[in-house]
Amino acid sequence: MTKKILLLSSLFVLILIAGCDKLNDLAKFDVKMNLPAQHFTLTKPELKNSLAPVDLYYDFNVNVNLDSIMQAHGLSNIGIENGKLTKALLTITNPENANLAFINSARVVLFEATGAQTQVAHTGNINPEAQSVELILDAADLSTLIKNKNFNGRIYVTVDPALMPPTAGFTLNQAIQFTVNPL
Repeated sequence: MTKKILLLSSLFVLILIAGCDKLNDLAKFDVKMNLPAQHFTLTKPELKNSLAPVDLYYDFNVNVNLDSIMQAHGLSNIGIENGKLTKALLTITNPENANLAFINSARVVLFEATGAQTQVAHTGNINPEAQSVELILDAADLSTLIKNKNFNGRIYVTVDPALMPPTAGFTLNQAIQFTVNPL
């Protein structure tokens, strides 16, 4: 009799644990968020004897407002899973009517202040007559960065100085998606 009670108790605990995992899975929800647009200007490098491509970059900071998500859903603690970049669009905004003919390539990396850079997007073929290019997204888990609420980024742009205007203004638009796991 004691063995049956012990067996039934064990079975009940296993069912309860499995049920809790299912409930936790049901409580998870996805969040899609546009990050603030990054507006920046790059200046044509001063080169005296070289027309080789030159790498330029712009650093930026990203803040993800997880507190508003927690407040909207009545949560006091959350986990973040499956964080990823879902959009990266680079657009030239200045000079007026400029195109991307002077850009050879671009890539976006994200990182914590003390961490290594993680490449999240890069260009493939760039239409030189276009004013914007949708970057190819790299498979990168951004869950840790998003959970920290604040992280840094950098966009590297390789330019042909012979074709570049004296200054070029850009906008980088990005979007992220992640799963919130109520704890």
